[in-house]
Amino acid sequence: MIKTCSQPPAAAISLPEFEHRYLGKVPSVGGLQAGQFAAYSRADFGQVSLPYQRRDFYKLSLLTRGTSQLHQATRGWAIAGPAVVLSHPLVPHAWETLSDEQSGLFCLFTPEFLHGGATADQALSPLLALGRDPVYILEPGQLPAFESLFSQLLTELGTDYPHQATVVRHYLHLLLHQLQRLRAPAPNFVHPTAADRLAALFLELLARQFPVARPDQPLQLRAPQDFAPLLGVHVNYLNRAVRAVTGKTTTAHLAEWRLAEARRLLQHTPWSLTDIAEALGFAYPTHFHNFFKHHTGLTPQQVRQPQALVV
Repeated sequence: MIKTCSQPPAAAISLPEFEHRYLGKVPSVGGLQAGQFAAYSRADFGQVSLPYQRRDFYKLSLLTRGTSQLHQATRGWAIAGPAVVLSHPLVPHAWETLSDEQSGLFCLFTPEFLHGGATADQALSPLLALGRDPVYILEPGQLPAFESLFSQLLTELGTDYPHQATVVRHYLHLLLHQLQRLRAPAPNFVHPTAADRLAALFLELLARQFPVARPDQPLQLRAPQDFAPLLGVHVNYLNRAVRAVTGKTTTAHLAEWRLAEARRLLQHTPWSLTDIAEALGFAYPTHFHNFFKHHTGLTPQQVRQPQALVV
């Protein structure tokens, strides 16, 4: 049975930290706007595999040779031969390299770089949506288009053109639009320990939201249906898996974490009750008041008073 985390795990790994931790000895084939975009050759990695983690950046990979597996919560993809993989920053995943020979390229980019400070390209919204399958196996005639665009992108990275970032961003958009043209993602397989892995990833995503740092940055994942798309499963399946593995419902886990955070904010910050309610994702302060009293028998005001804290 999986135990809940006593301390929140580390936040999503950033692009600079990822490069330092996993790519430090691998030569980059180009990069710009430090911390926002970089490109690498897969041939330099050999059999390097990457652990389950959530990143704060996208990864677009063109695999021309070699076999690998991509693992998410309950699903995995066996990848052999030409393929394109687009990993979403909010979805934890692991990469397992299976063959010595690996060729192709990949680029890492943040959402900020992708959009360039402008409004998101709505035409790409379906491709970048949470829950979208990440692996696309290429047919023989589809590979040259991706190789050409990647080649032009890398050539641009070697120039000193003042508007280099804009041009690279355009090539990146063309690559994503080319990917969106493809018909169907690759078939996936189900992990034999799917429920355990799903429950663990649910608890990890839940814990990563805490502690809440600012009132104007409220919880984004407040209900089971908010987690299900990130984990690529139906909410009913998520609920059954979490209850079977942990003995508690997803709603109970959510309530426990919100309640513990509410106590911390009440006792250790000067935030108003309205600020705390908003930070914890309650639409109205009265909703927070009722939630807190239902679970503790005390009002938030009573917990904030020193005399009410004596056990």
